[in-house]
Amino acid sequence: MKNFIKLLGIAVIVAVIGFSMTGCPEEEPEPEPKFTETVTVNQIPGNRNGETFTMSLIKNGNTFVTETGTITGNIATAKFVVQSLPDSSIMIGNEYKCYLSLKIGTDTAKVSTSELGFRRSDDGTYLGSQSVLYTDLFE
Repeated sequence: MKNFIKLLGIAVIVAVIGFSMTGCPEEEPEPEPKFTETVTVNQIPGNRNGETFTMSLIKNGNTFVTETGTITGNIATAKFVVQSLPDSSIMIGNEYKCYLSLKIGTDTAKVSTSELGFRRSDDGTYLGSQSVLYTDLFE
């Protein structure tokens, strides 16, 4: 009986040490805040209705979000859901700036000649929208 109690005691000690070594799983870091931006490109030249498009936001040569859709009424609208900005240099005060890339059908993608600016909302989310003319961006 004494041997059984000793073995039971050793088993309990081994179990306690084993469980304490595994510990709790590491907490996952808080995800970066998501924000959404809607970009509408109006007056796309030619009859491109029904064609698919790919629209992307670009900074420092890196694409950080892309959306696809279908052109309707010569308008392309993309709602971007961004998990986080690719680098802090995008932020200039209360605004971030990036270029817009638009590829229609099998055409070569066009990149805007100037940056679009998006203003941060008071609560820190970046909810907003922009409506721009195709000719103002690409011609």
